[in-house]
Amino acid sequence: MAHKDHRSSSGGGWLSPAKIALYVFLSIAAFFLFTEHLAHLVPVLPWLFTYRALVVHLNTVGKIFNCSNETDFFGEKKLCELPMM
Repeated sequence: MAHKDHRSSSGGGWLSPAKIALYVFLSIAAFFLFTEHLAHLVPVLPWLFTYRALVVHLNTVGKIFNCSNETDFFGEKKLCELPMM
């Protein structure tokens, strides 16, 4: 019984011209996808940090979240809840 070679002889390698073209195209697409997302994210970062600081400050003084030091039945601290408006 003859042993058959299951490898394809045409275009099966990592360095075939079609795969090199695909890798180049995917690399260029990934570069532009990353740079375009970064271009939209960078101008918003100062506002996100400002908003985060505001939320943390208001949470520590207890104006946004109803947090208490109460524990539940199992002795675990209860989670903070948003107030009903």
